[in-house]
Amino acid sequence: MTLFIMIILIMGTTMPLQAEEEGVKVNWLVEGNPSFFFDISFSTCEKNAHVYAVGFDSSTNSSVLQLRVEKRLKSDGSLVKNWTYVPSEYGGLLYDCIMVGDKLYAVGAVYSANDSSWITLVLDPDLNLLNYANLTETPGAAISTFSDQEFLYVAGISTVGSSEGILVKKMRLSDLSLVKDYVSNLSDANYAYDIAINPLSNQIWVVGNINSEKWRIEILDKDLTQIKSFETDIGSSATSIGFDKEGYSYVVGDGGIVKLNRDGEEVKKYVQTLLFAKTLWLNNRLYVAGEENVGDYSRQVLYIFDGELNLLNKTIISMGMDADAMFLMGK
Repeated sequence: MTLFIMIILIMGTTMPLQAEEEGVKVNWLVEGNPSFFFDISFSTCEKNAHVYAVGFDSSTNSSVLQLRVEKRLKSDGSLVKNWTYVPSEYGGLLYDCIMVGDKLYAVGAVYSANDSSWITLVLDPDLNLLNYANLTETPGAAISTFSDQEFLYVAGISTVGSSEGILVKKMRLSDLSLVKDYVSNLSDANYAYDIAINPLSNQIWVVGNINSEKWRIEILDKDLTQIKSFETDIGSSATSIGFDKEGYSYVVGDGGIVKLNRDGEEVKKYVQTLLFAKTLWLNNRLYVAGEENVGDYSRQVLYIFDGELNLLNKTIISMGMDADAMFLMGK
């Protein structure tokens, strides 16, 4: 069985339109199969004329999972360059990336015989490795990252014995050294899938799940002191978060979308038995990437909502493929 790396660049409307006129234009869609085995892209980030995709492919020498970063042209999706690295004899993968200035920061996990540990790395725009940190003292996986241009914030899973909890690290951009970390309750299996900052409140939001049964949302200040944490049973897990210009947050995941004010109080929700994986607030619209079963396959779908969570449009992107296609965690 082969999974394809897929990158999709989508242009949304640039001016407010009537609901019936809302739509998206798929500028390009590409797929790749670099190893003819398991190859997956989780996240993308961009810089100038290029878009970068991070994930993993399978090493042609050993068949273990190796880190993979692709550099492609924004104009047509053509591949410019790729970078791969086998972090250990057991492999590893990258979950997320972000561009800060002229550097690409990526986070993920490296595997050992019995466990995995966090990794963080830095590449220049031409995919030359500048720094690599294997955080062997941090078992688990780094899953999501963002930067306030001063520090790098990374969220993921920390494993201690049989317990798994949310871990957030604040790191220096210059050398990836640790400033501070925050560990959530380890008595349950808590997972973090996205981390972002509210541009108005300047507070950090972390979304994920507890025991793969309920959404879990945590709000921290920039010193990683918890302000608030709460759960909702809308679905099994929250996967992504976006913010509008008024400071409202839009959390998406399994089961729907929840709009919250900056204090974490629910304003509105959209409940559907669908899996929403990624979200972005842009031009007064909420773009949500998810999947639906259409015909015999799982299809990638892009939804457009207004700020009141009214569905304006949906586009099935992968309709022309005779294969399952889905959006995974990551930006």
